[in-house]
Amino acid sequence: MCGRFMRDARIDERSRTKMLAKTEDRCVMLEYAAKHAAAERMISMRKSLTFLCCVMLAAFVLHARAQTDPLHIVVLGSSTAEGTGPSNRNNAWVNRYRVYLQNLNPQHAVTNLARGGYTTYHLMPDGNVPPAGRAVPDRERNITKALSLKPSAIIINLPSNDATNNYTVAEQLANYDAMLAKARAATVPVWITTTQPRNLSEAQRQNLMAMRDSTFARWGNKAIDFWSEIAEANGRIKSIYDSGDGIHLNDAAHGVLFERAVAANVHEVAALTDSVFLDLVQRASFDFFWLEANASNGLIKDRSASAAPSSIAAVGFGLTAIAIAIDRGWITREAGRTRVLNTLKTFWEKPQGRETSGRIGYKGFFYHFLDMNTALRAWNSELSSIDTALLLAGILDMKQYFTNNETQENDIRALADSIYYRVEWNWMRNFQPNITGGWFPESGFINWWWSGYNEAMIMCLLALGSPTYPIPNTQFVGWNAWTSGYQWQTHYGYSYVVFPPLFGHQYSHCWIDFRGIQDAYMRNRGIDYFENSRRATLAARAYAIANPRGHAGYGENVWGITACDGPNGYAARGAPPEQNDDGTIAPTAAASSIAFTPQESMAAMRHMYDTYRTQLWTKYGFRDAFNLNVNWWGPDVIGIDEGPIVLMIENYRTGRVWQRFMQNPDIQRGLQRAGFTSTGTRVQDKSFETPNAFMLAQNYPNPFNPSTAIHFSLPERRWVTLKVFNLSGQAIATLVHDTLEAGEYAVSFDGKHLPSGIYFYAIQAGAWRQTRKAILVR
Repeated sequence: MCGRFMRDARIDERSRTKMLAKTEDRCVMLEYAAKHAAAERMISMRKSLTFLCCVMLAAFVLHARAQTDPLHIVVLGSSTAEGTGPSNRNNAWVNRYRVYLQNLNPQHAVTNLARGGYTTYHLMPDGNVPPAGRAVPDRERNITKALSLKPSAIIINLPSNDATNNYTVAEQLANYDAMLAKARAATVPVWITTTQPRNLSEAQRQNLMAMRDSTFARWGNKAIDFWSEIAEANGRIKSIYDSGDGIHLNDAAHGVLFERAVAANVHEVAALTDSVFLDLVQRASFDFFWLEANASNGLIKDRSASAAPSSIAAVGFGLTAIAIAIDRGWITREAGRTRVLNTLKTFWEKPQGRETSGRIGYKGFFYHFLDMNTALRAWNSELSSIDTALLLAGILDMKQYFTNNETQENDIRALADSIYYRVEWNWMRNFQPNITGGWFPESGFINWWWSGYNEAMIMCLLALGSPTYPIPNTQFVGWNAWTSGYQWQTHYGYSYVVFPPLFGHQYSHCWIDFRGIQDAYMRNRGIDYFENSRRATLAARAYAIANPRGHAGYGENVWGITACDGPNGYAARGAPPEQNDDGTIAPTAAASSIAFTPQESMAAMRHMYDTYRTQLWTKYGFRDAFNLNVNWWGPDVIGIDEGPIVLMIENYRTGRVWQRFMQNPDIQRGLQRAGFTSTGTRVQDKSFETPNAFMLAQNYPNPFNPSTAIHFSLPERRWVTLKVFNLSGQAIATLVHDTLEAGEYAVSFDGKHLPSGIYFYAIQAGAWRQTRKAILVR
């Protein structure tokens, strides 16, 4: 329990420190905001113009996709969708909608399975057994049939027959849930129209209106308004929209329904494939780091609020995000290189010292928050050990990325080493078993030290790997002190080392590839840290589905509790076990878990985007958090929540961050000192998004003793041979000799029976061949 107590104390102390700092400096912030109001307005104007251009570009891209990529929309429902009511069925909303889509692209198709008189029971999945007196599913016109047609999207339009049959709102909603579950399993988006007015009894009209309200409340942006304007306040059809029978809608009403269907943008969202959607999320999140920054010194704001200082951790994430942006063509290499060099110069050249002001840091560490203009200590913040580590991760990644023999890139590499080598890790340990939480020039060291499990794993590895000021690694100091705080628990069927907020399972993984390597603790448990994070993520999702506290919205696609803003302020939320769970969901929690849980994370992101886009989406992507209990939507985006989104999506898509960061010799040294070794000898399929090129990575660790991991990527199915050769060209091991599907793979090579020396490993897949060198050192 000691480790858990210390973890809780740390969170409380950090939150208290941050809150006090904010209170003390509120007047200073207001003065700062007023003083720079004109400059802020100019910056805001420029950003607005930039954002407008981005929106126009995004709209153009979506429109171009709508013109070129054929869509298939399937409509389910009853008489309104079938076309009863208009004088000519060509005027029915479904047929108008078909014409509209085919004007965008003649290959777009709309299949109408609606049949007059149908209820939700007719549309239920095959095999559904209804209560007595209810209809059985129509296998030719139900959700199962619709899904068999491989649609891009489905629209369900059931106007009033459930109310006519006096089915309760609860059973109607249950039926919709069953249909939507089938669609979600097939990853097909569904839009649901509201009920439509009808001249029924008072009780039945109340049923219609209750179902209308429930549709809006439950399905948000996926609800299409087929009620307002055509209905009287009492739920009857307005006379100008009545076909004459008090039941069906006329041509004018169908014109309104058609306009509402178009306004729902079903065709645009359906055209947003997973790959395009990830581009959208990743690019929007990157824009925060590029635009909410001071280009001259490279500092990045803590959050999007106008007067926010810089967070050094946000800078660390932002540096790696710049490399991703260069690779994806969002910015030029020249622009990114210049920004990175300015950043590293700031952190190397600004003064360090123990004075209470006018310093960027001390003993190689940096203050948690810095003034955006002066790059000096802000808010009386602490000299932060973990935030310095996250900054250093981004800095060292820049050393790995900018490898050209060119003046600026040479400077970046030299500065990265200089900044990292200056950090006096042992000083920050202050004779404790591990690194302390931080230091204040006014009062000295924070009185707790880092013990796992949490976000600081990368900090411990950086401290162990330092070539200048490494911390000791003994029975009671260093990595053993770190793992001494672990708590292995089982929640919702998943056993893992717990830490309730999901960010603790993500931050270190943003840079370090823990797949296929284990320390002594994980070897004893039979998994690696990647698997540990996967289990923690699935347990967090299971908690949301179980929803033991009854929060609004929680479910299979609304999950993800982590440290974030909330209705009552910033807090370290998490579960399981439950910690400060007040109903607040942070999109970063699910999005940044995509490498661990690709399907579940993608479904959650798309659901939150599709359902709550109007309230939740900003020019920088998802707002930091939302709480449906109180209809609260966070006003800001936060750098340390945006960063893992950009980095982990990239690791999921290409693995590039992992691949280059793991080649850093100081990182390798830290892992080796912590006792990490490669796992197993079998080929491990590590495929996430299908790679776009053949790739054979440098083995890790290298040099190695006695085992090492070799990673490779295949963009398509091929017969693969992977062999190891000695200097004489003799094949000494065949690691792979099989047909493999497209994906990313890792195989372990054990050299325990081989002498020290240089070896080569070579892969062949069809005409593609590649060879790399590995060094075995006894």
